[in-house]
Amino acid sequence: EISPDIVLLNSSVQWPMIKLLKRKGIKSILFVRETMRKNQLGLINRYIRKKLSQADGVTFLTKYDLEQWDLPTYVKQYVIPDSVNKDNYDMTRTKEESRKKLGLDIEKFYVLYVGGINSIKGAGEIVSAVEWLEEPFVETVILGDLAENLRQCSFLKSLIQYREAKYVKKVYRQIEMINKTESRIQLKGLQRKMDDWLNACDVVVFPVGKVHQARSLYEAGLFQKPVILPDYENFRDNAENMKNVLYYKKRDEKDLALKIQYLFHNKKTAEKLGHANRMMAEEKHLSSE
Repeated sequence: EISPDIVLLNSSVQWPMIKLLKRKGIKSILFVRETMRKNQLGLINRYIRKKLSQADGVTFLTKYDLEQWDLPTYVKQYVIPDSVNKDNYDMTRTKEESRKKLGLDIEKFYVLYVGGINSIKGAGEIVSAVEWLEEPFVETVILGDLAENLRQCSFLKSLIQYREAKYVKKVYRQIEMINKTESRIQLKGLQRKMDDWLNACDVVVFPVGKVHQARSLYEAGLFQKPVILPDYENFRDNAENMKNVLYYKKRDEKDLALKIQYLFHNKKTAEKLGHANRMMAEEKHLSSE
């Protein structure tokens, strides 16, 4: 009915649309927002690669992903980095003012994790890392969907989403044990605004269970915060170890704990990493409306 000249597809999972559009003589540009998981020569990735190659244009968020998908040279392809609009964030308050507003301790060292209780985002990894931490002045704040629906779900739902429900319940049991004697993990849930949380924390942790785009990296950069994340090659475009981030060995919660402890004891290094992360965000990921 609309007969558009061109259709923009905003995810690689929309590749089945390309064939339909081609049949109707409509051009398509596909935005690959997902970073590649597993082997690029795997059967599924090879099949998707073949389908992506039929688009009139393909864009990627990082050079790494463009190289990994390795589309034929005849495909028009570009890197268009994800971006954040600085005008959407209030950066006028001091760290102390944000902490006071949020009811946080002025003296503590706060680790911020924004993925909710979710296996893909890696909640279990940060919670397990807290078990290794010994410093009494380090506290972790968990934002995002707390998956209460899976924690107390019906028997039928627990069967349908068995693995995730089991994961959520295990993480909650860990948190209850950790907080038994003193509060070391705060569950704050979904937030309308992230400004004060990003401003109030000392470090942002991005402990993904399954690798995906690290948007938290440059949101943290806006507020001059260092980020700790697993050492996946996928992050290399925007994250350089000991420059603007600290890498820890993927799926190694003890190493994650050690990196948190390192920044707790080396405030100057944390400040230096945060400054470099701000520079990275401003150079590569700022947009304006």
